[in-house]
Amino acid sequence: MKVSSNPKKRWFYLLLGTVTMLCIGTIYGWSVLKVPLAENFGWQASWLALAYALGFCAFCMGSAAGSQLPRKIGFRTTLLLGGIAIFAGYALLSTLDGRNILLLYAYFSLLVGGGIGISYPILLAWITDWFPDMQGLCSGVLTMGFGCSALLLVKPASKLFQVPNIGWRGTYMFLGFCGLAALLLCALLLRGQPPVQKDNQAVRSSRNFTASEAIRHPSFWTLYIYLVFNSILGSTIIALSYDYCIYLDFSASTAATLVGMVSAFNGVSRIPFGLLYDRLDRKRMMLVGSCSVTLAALTLLTATVLGSKLLAVLGLALAGFSYGYGTVLNPNLLRTFFGERNFPAIFSVSNTRAVIGSMLNPALTQLFVVTGSFATPLTIALASSGVAFFLQSRIKEPT
Repeated sequence: MKVSSNPKKRWFYLLLGTVTMLCIGTIYGWSVLKVPLAENFGWQASWLALAYALGFCAFCMGSAAGSQLPRKIGFRTTLLLGGIAIFAGYALLSTLDGRNILLLYAYFSLLVGGGIGISYPILLAWITDWFPDMQGLCSGVLTMGFGCSALLLVKPASKLFQVPNIGWRGTYMFLGFCGLAALLLCALLLRGQPPVQKDNQAVRSSRNFTASEAIRHPSFWTLYIYLVFNSILGSTIIALSYDYCIYLDFSASTAATLVGMVSAFNGVSRIPFGLLYDRLDRKRMMLVGSCSVTLAALTLLTATVLGSKLLAVLGLALAGFSYGYGTVLNPNLLRTFFGERNFPAIFSVSNTRAVIGSMLNPALTQLFVVTGSFATPLTIALASSGVAFFLQSRIKEPT
């Protein structure tokens, strides 16, 4: 069968979706975005880490809303709603005066995180439907844009922090505008005409589970728990990479560059993992992903113990690279296990695992503050990757 009545159109949609993901993935740049707040207001690292954690909580709540709202108000209006929330959050964030940190949680965590959450699953589901023959690659490219936001958008924008009449307040406004403008373009230009299934497409679930049926199935929760343990290292490094670099005596500018490097590896890794998903069987792809997480945790822990900057750079690159694995595996495996029809709703439930991982960040940050070392947090991350390695063989396709 023909994969699409208009092959060029689907590639344009993929490009548009990837750029949009880049513009809304700014939550991954929190390690850089939080710096002026700490410098100007003296807010503690654990308080700022909590903003990131709460942001992912709101992201999950937004994803749940984003899976249901299109049925009532349509996909385009829902995307626009997400863009307005992102812009409003950053605009209000630019007005902070340091007197009430709860406003940070309301503006960044709730509005920005929630707006991103509303938009993310819609873009992923809508555009991936155009690539039934390459869903691993498509989801990998889309999430690459999301993961590269810290390097390609947030880090360059952070140079505006020092520009007179712009500063960090103007930079926040700029980031909010980017998110709103990109989602507005998607709402105007994307068309919902998914292609027919290709004859040689990988076999997917013979039935379409409802969200309630999926979450009652053991396979859903085995995958869920596996991904929670597998993502602890990545979510911790994404949030604390700048602090980790400063701890190892890197300069502030080098630390900012390494934060961008983590983001780059996090983003770029999603394409090879997507290709692996399309071309390898699931078990071999999961083995590669699990090994990469364990190796990253071991390298970072060794770098911390030895005080090795070279190993630290290698470990940060591996941590960013391995974190991209879960974001590719999760949506594709959910489609394979539970079908296409209710994917957005099932995906939004699965995304609540990000809450668990992100809520660990303040706790691990506090461990660093109390012990004065990253050794304990990284030991926990290494242990969690070992648990995930054990669980991967227990994930079975529903029968």
